[in-house]
Order: sequence, then C-alpha cells, then structure tokens
Amino acid sequence: MSGHNKACLCLPVAVVDDYQAKGRYETVLDTKTYITGPSDASRALLLIYDAFGYSPQLLQGADILAASLNALVVVPDFFKGKVASESWFPPDTEEKKAAIGDWFATAGNFAVHIEPMKELVQQLSTQYPSVSGKWGAFGYCWGGKMVALTSGEGTIFKTSGQTHPGMLSADDVSKINIPHIILASKDEDATAVAECKKVLEGPGKTGLVKSYPDQIHGWMAARANLKDETVRKAFEDGYKTAAEFFEQHL
Repeated sequence: MSGHNKACLCLPVAVVDDYQAKGRYETVLDTKTYITGPSDASRALLLIYDAFGYSPQLLQGADILAASLNALVVVPDFFKGKVASESWFPPDTEEKKAAIGDWFATAGNFAVHIEPMKELVQQLSTQYPSVSGKWGAFGYCWGGKMVALTSGEGTIFKTSGQTHPGMLSADDVSKINIPHIILASKDEDATAVAECKKVLEGPGKTGLVKSYPDQIHGWMAARANLKDETVRKAFEDGYKTAAEFFEQHL
C-alpha cells in the first residue's frame, strides 16, 4: 500500500524488561484509553486487551504495531480497572471458579461492551478524522472473543484478528466477513484451531491461522516472559505476523 511503511522492514526488537510505553492516556467517552502512533495516521487499530487489562508487554505490542504500520493504535480500558486476578488461574478450586464466573457476568460480560466499543471508535474517528472508516481490530484472549463477535455482518472494521484467543469458535469465525488472522498457542483447543483454520483459509474467506506450539496462552500479552529467548522470539514473530497481515489488509 503506497504511503505506508512496510511492516516487515521496521519491526522493533522487543524490550525485555522495564519497558517504557511510548504512547499517552486520554479519556474518551469516560473511558481511559492508551493511544500510540501518529495523530495524522491514515489508518487505526483497536487493540482489545485480555482479562488482566493493561500490561507492559501488551503496551509494548501496541507501540510495535503503531511503529511498524505507521498507524494510530488505541487500547481502551473497558474494565475500568476491574480486571481478572492471575490468582484465579488455574481455576482449580470452587472459590476460583466462582470468582471467574462472577467476573464474566459483570466486568467481563461481552455483551455489555459491544455498543460502547462502537461508540468509542466513532468518537475516535471524530477526534482523528484521518482514520475515519479505516479501522482494524486485534484482540487478546478475552479481547479476541470480542473481536470475533464484532467482525461479522455490519462490522465497523476493515480487518481484524485475535491472538491466544479465548473461547475460540469455528461458528464465530464462519460469520466473519472481513480478512481475519488467528495466532494460536499450545493451550487453545487443537480441534477448534483446526476447524477455524479450515473455515478461515477456505473458499470465500481471506484469513490466516498460525500456531505457536511451544508458547503458552498469553505469550503476546501479560503472561509473556520476555527474559526467555524462546518466548521473546515468538513474541516478536507474533507481532511481525500480525503487522504484515494488517499492512496488507488495513
């Protein structure tokens, strides 16, 4: 695409620890929102975080995508600070299961966030008119499900994707009618990943499903141990793969 940087040529190397985020926080429709990238960008990417909310690894990912795509990248705080606790996982006690269930019924309720998400994108399109109508979306775990649910008929996005997706479903994927990418870890259900690959890379679809069989669920966000070279390389490759996909389709 003319006027855009080539994603594969300028992808930053991951910072292992003490990452200093390059963006800023703004309040958009009463929602704290991390914003990175040029304010006069010609396209934008909405990142929807996982159940743990903001993390240094995820903010670094947002900065990487903004730099490699020369795009405006935004990460809203949909949970307004009411994130899930890592202590709930694995859900091996009744107390943990109850806590997770309560969270999904309240702060993590997908239906509660869909309309506010659309309104937020509309507001940001007004604030940054150069990106109006040129939005993509990329979700992590919980956020991946949000993206999948909003990438079908009537979607506001031109292209979308999900990494270490939560509650991955071939039924959701079959309804997606825009270019879509899935980056899967070893912890997602292998049958679901295979079914989604068959659908997404099949006739009538534009998509890519790539698996990282040595990576845990969360390797591109809060659970990424970037001090581990294998994880760091997969983290970099995941963002490179996503950036190249969005470079082509956004």
